[in-house]
Amino acid sequence: MPTGRDWAEKAYPDPEYRAKVVAFWKEDRLPEGRGRDVEWRIAGKNGQYKDVEFRVTYLGDKSLVVLTDTTARKRAEEELRAEKQKFQTMTESLPVGIVMMGSDDKIKYINPKFKQLFGYDIADIPNVEDWFLRAYPDPTYRNKALHNWWNNLRSWKPGEGAPYTRKVTCRDNTHKYVNFIPVQLQTNEILLTCEDITESKEAGDKLRERNLELEVLNNIIASVSSSLHLPEILETLKRVFVEKLGIPVGGVFFYNESGNALTMEMSWGVPDRLVSDFETFVLRQYTGETAIHHIPSSRSDDSLFSKFLHRGSSNLRIPLLAKGEIQGMIYLMREAPSFHEDQIAFFKTLGQQVGVIVQNARLFSQVRQSHTQMKALSLQLVEVQEAERRYIARELHDQIGQELTGLKFALEMNVLQSEGKTKAGLMEAQSIVNKLVVLVRELSLKLRPSMLDDLGLLPTLLWHFERFTNQTAIQVTFKHSGCNDERFPREVETTIYRIAQEGLTNVARHAKTDQVIVRLWSDGKTLGIQIEDSGIGFNDAVLNAGLTGGLYGMRERAMLLGGRLTIETRPSAGTRLTAELPINRDDE
Repeated sequence: MPTGRDWAEKAYPDPEYRAKVVAFWKEDRLPEGRGRDVEWRIAGKNGQYKDVEFRVTYLGDKSLVVLTDTTARKRAEEELRAEKQKFQTMTESLPVGIVMMGSDDKIKYINPKFKQLFGYDIADIPNVEDWFLRAYPDPTYRNKALHNWWNNLRSWKPGEGAPYTRKVTCRDNTHKYVNFIPVQLQTNEILLTCEDITESKEAGDKLRERNLELEVLNNIIASVSSSLHLPEILETLKRVFVEKLGIPVGGVFFYNESGNALTMEMSWGVPDRLVSDFETFVLRQYTGETAIHHIPSSRSDDSLFSKFLHRGSSNLRIPLLAKGEIQGMIYLMREAPSFHEDQIAFFKTLGQQVGVIVQNARLFSQVRQSHTQMKALSLQLVEVQEAERRYIARELHDQIGQELTGLKFALEMNVLQSEGKTKAGLMEAQSIVNKLVVLVRELSLKLRPSMLDDLGLLPTLLWHFERFTNQTAIQVTFKHSGCNDERFPREVETTIYRIAQEGLTNVARHAKTDQVIVRLWSDGKTLGIQIEDSGIGFNDAVLNAGLTGGLYGMRERAMLLGGRLTIETRPSAGTRLTAELPINRDDE
């Protein structure tokens, strides 16, 4: 290639491209000095093209040309431009926000979705610090977020990152929950993706809240339904409101029919010195409504109201209803946020359930009170009956018995002084009087032996067993422990004696045996007796037919004293009667 023309024809085989190159050099030609740097695409001897940079220095009629092969660099630049175009095309079409942060904390790029999500563009948040100031205006929350960000940033290596969720304040002051996924690149830049999860988080929160409400409702119903004791029900409600539902202040009020008014049964979260004021405060607001009443935010110049109501407080009055009748009210108070519609609907359902439970508990309390009164009345009737028996037995023994004894002695004297028919008549009268004396004595002892009051249970039982054996020829084997020289409450001794008396009577009437075992024991807390025979026994039909009706009466007397009486029997297998009574019975 002796000439420049030859070079041009070889290096630029395309005529149009060659003409463009030649025109450039003609225009750029200087007498002396540096020409413009330029890149041309040159065909090599092997037919392959290369990108070459020309640096020309003109030296009169000569030129010094420095050629640099830029093919690789050119290809890399083209590939980089292509990748950037791909990245931009991809990020602009993604449904998530994209942020590129430089190693100098400058924000280099945000995609359209980011601006759509938050309303910010690069001018608003040119660097990381400005982003944190705008996204997290609350200083405490921002400092926590910054602390976590810098700690994570120091620990990440290229290709690493850790997703996290933040509550972000947008440009229009709305809030969104955003899931951030940062990745540190080899260039120390941070690629941050931002996904709006507000709807899914709110739906999840609402689902969790609903599940919690159902759990609370089930727990309350299960807990308070297992107990009809009002104090236990109130404690369960308080625990659920404070621990499960996060209600720091509240009170439970019951409706009093006699006074036609509500009274506070329990409160929580209220200082002791303000409990009375709190009750007055709540009752002054209550107007007798049977629908749930919500006070989202209240203020008042009244000093009493100002103790409890202030800006941002939310208050709820929940009527407790059962079959449309008011049973009471639950008053709840908490700081913002206000109770929303779903919560109010939940508390309405809760009020209906608790209203029924409270009604049942109050009815049960009334029944229990009536039962207690009936039990006390029955005990009084038993005591009156025993007192009457004691009186009649004493009268029979002291009055009628003495009169009959006097009559007996008078007849004996007259018999000695009489003859013939008169003597025979007097002797017959004397025989009748003797029988009456025995009959009155037996009747007096059956009604109530005086020794039960004078000497106690153990001597009286020993005496009774001896009489029983003499009258029936049934041998009594008596075993006892913990009863020597012990006196027990009079009603307990009387009931045990009556059970022994009735049990032995049944043995004599029905058992067809000549042996019976009686056991008496005391452990200091209870007094027990057991009567066991090996007689013919009887089946359930006989038991239910009332042949042992006296023992049913004894069972009732045992139950009145807080004890129990059981009968075990089978045909041809004997009968065992067991009774145990508490010695010191607590009044219900």
